Amino acid sequence: MARPRTVIVLGKGLGAAAFGWGMGLISLMMVIFVFGLKAFHPFSLIVSSVLSCLAFAFLGILISVGVREVFEAMTLSNFFRFPMIFLCGVFFPLTSMPLILQIIGYGLPLTYSVDALRQSLLTGGGLLHRWIDILILLGFCFFLFEISVAIFRRRSQEV
Repeated sequence: MARPRTVIVLGKGLGAAAFGWGMGLISLMMVIFVFGLKAFHPFSLIVSSVLSCLAFAFLGILISVGVREVFEAMTLSNFFRFPMIFLCGVFFPLTSMPLILQIIGYGLPLTYSVDALRQSLLTGGGLLHRWIDILILLGFCFFLFEISVAIFRRRSQEV
């Protein structure tokens, strides 16, 4: 039997991921139909986008269960969000960054999301094979989920 806190975190994560995936799907459809972009690997595109949404939903939950006030969660999420955008290959290739920034970038889930999505939509190489990126994203999902549940369990026992 599942524990109530696990079910709560899973439900919140699945709901947030579904919402994020829906928004991403709308954007993707617009890009495909308006600009004629083709998905060269549609199955890996779907899998990587779903896992990316799950990983970021669980990251958001991890941030929110660790604070007491809503504004603290928003501030803390910006602490992760803005550096992650610049360190994960969204704007600049990860390989063109100094070594210390590459090391940090490889520790963040957005690196693998960007790489898997880029390889699924475009031809050409990436940092890793797209299925390795997907496996790493799956690992991030499990890791962030478990940490979120553990912190939620500990925080709810404090009250």
